[in-house]
Amino acid sequence: MTYDGRDGDDLITIAETAIIADSVFARLGAGNNSLTHNGQIDGDMLSGGLGDLTDGVIATQSWEAEENIEGTGPYVGWVFLDPVITFNFADVVQFAQLTVWHDDANGNGNVKPPQAFVVTVGGQSQTFAIADPATDAPFASTLVLAPGMAGNSLQLQILRRDPWLMVSEVSFQTAAVPEPATWALWALGAAVLLQARRRGVAA
Repeated sequence: MTYDGRDGDDLITIAETAIIADSVFARLGAGNNSLTHNGQIDGDMLSGGLGDLTDGVIATQSWEAEENIEGTGPYVGWVFLDPVITFNFADVVQFAQLTVWHDDANGNGNVKPPQAFVVTVGGQSQTFAIADPATDAPFASTLVLAPGMAGNSLQLQILRRDPWLMVSEVSFQTAAVPEPATWALWALGAAVLLQARRRGVAA
């Protein structure tokens, strides 16, 4: 699986890049739209990413305790943007649910949990409102999808509550979508069982 997403003019991506510091806030506040961190430039596409969003590493503490100047922390961050991330899969799958782990720093560093998520698969969209708990620890939002959400890609938009969003991981619960030949075999098997049952009843 890979993922793509547009940074936007005032975005720092803390997955493939990562810097959280007062100087970053100051420079962003000054409107510097060509800020560079570890080779990533604001506004670049994140294409073919296999980085922090899907590496299995889930942050257990808020961003200020986990991020560092070297960029090895678990969070991906966006500022002044409602990012749209497309997750691409090798095959068509049935999406049952996804879980998004995000930070809730109660406004520390202007970081709060998302206000909502919008999930789109094959032209169908669902919106999930997220409550802001009283605690100030990272937590997971599990988004249970409606039946029929199948495709080889899923688009996730994160709607911010405060200027900054911090996400450490996204995981998916999926099932394979049977090939047409498999459906045909199932239908044939059901017809054979039905015929056998009818013969048994007639006898």
